[in-house]
Amino acid sequence: EAAADGVDGVFITCFADPGVHAAREVIDAPVVGGFEPSFLTAMSLGDRVGVVTILPNVVPMLRSLTRRYGLDSRLGSIRVVDMPVLGLTDREELIDRLAAQASAAVENGEADTVVLGCTGMLGVTSAVRDRLHGKGIHVPVVDPTASAITWLESSVRLGLTPSRTTYMTPPVKDRKR
Repeated sequence: EAAADGVDGVFITCFADPGVHAAREVIDAPVVGGFEPSFLTAMSLGDRVGVVTILPNVVPMLRSLTRRYGLDSRLGSIRVVDMPVLGLTDREELIDRLAAQASAAVENGEADTVVLGCTGMLGVTSAVRDRLHGKGIHVPVVDPTASAITWLESSVRLGLTPSRTTYMTPPVKDRKR
């Protein structure tokens, strides 16, 4: 609501898209999280989308998102690097784990494209892609933050806003104290 006036768009920096749908109800500007733009981008580049995320406890939530968005038939696998968000600062360890899981997903026929499953995985996409290429694996690796920002910029340029038949503005409620 604080961003409702005077912003071109909103990026909610989390792969799980928390609050995205609620924000679309209260703002007349595009709103994105990390999941939807990156998954849709990956789908345009290959058939099965593999996600490599942070911890096992987020896997059910991500599976739920794919069902909500009607994308579950294109999800190949969700793999984890077993590193909490605050541990992602160890870049070499993160790149090693991402490359290992992405490689395994592709080699096992689970993925034709790979999405990094956390917006905190900034600045590692090229290194992961290079590691895969070094093993002869040539698949796209999609950064959720870059996808979200690019998606948002495109929506702003196109003058797009949330549909009011899907994201209806909530009625004003008289709150008594």
